[in-house]
Amino acid sequence: MRLNDPAGAQIPRKRQMTRRSADTRTCDAAIVGAGPAGLCAATLLARTGASVALIGPVDANAADTRTSALFAASLTILQQCGVWPQLQPLSAALQKIRIVDRITRSDYPSIVLFEAQEIGDQPFGYNVANTDLVRAFEQRFGNFTDVLRIASPVTSIDHHSDGVQLGCEDGTSILARLVVAADGQNSPARSAAGINAA
Repeated sequence: MRLNDPAGAQIPRKRQMTRRSADTRTCDAAIVGAGPAGLCAATLLARTGASVALIGPVDANAADTRTSALFAASLTILQQCGVWPQLQPLSAALQKIRIVDRITRSDYPSIVLFEAQEIGDQPFGYNVANTDLVRAFEQRFGNFTDVLRIASPVTSIDHHSDGVQLGCEDGTSILARLVVAADGQNSPARSAAGINAA
């Protein structure tokens, strides 16, 4: 991947996705990474009317057997995105939380059990399969009009005075005024911006 030095360019206000040239499309925001975090960010931006490009493999998390425990703030975001009605029937309510302390005595750990019914009639949160999260967000994002879904990975990131140009493996070129780095722990997008998240 080719990276250049970040430039402190101001980002203009939003406009519709257009073609800067025959080979480059412009948009307000580009999301690098199509996991749950990237899809959520793309959906939230798209619902404001911004033109959004979401870049990352489709069904990259198809073999992901992990789940996410979602609490009040996360559930509010899912509701704002319009995906919670689809996800709630697929989720498991978190009625109990067990905390195990093995630091003091590993041979006889202390255990504390919290039950949601002790504080009200609602569960602490919900457990949702990551594959279900991704599927719901992909469907929701596809319902917006001024969006672009690119399944090819990013191979180059270059900073210009009018935005950030992203080159993809399939030859697609995007010029975005905002780039969201949601491409994992060792994020090339964050490295391109000079952000050290280690």
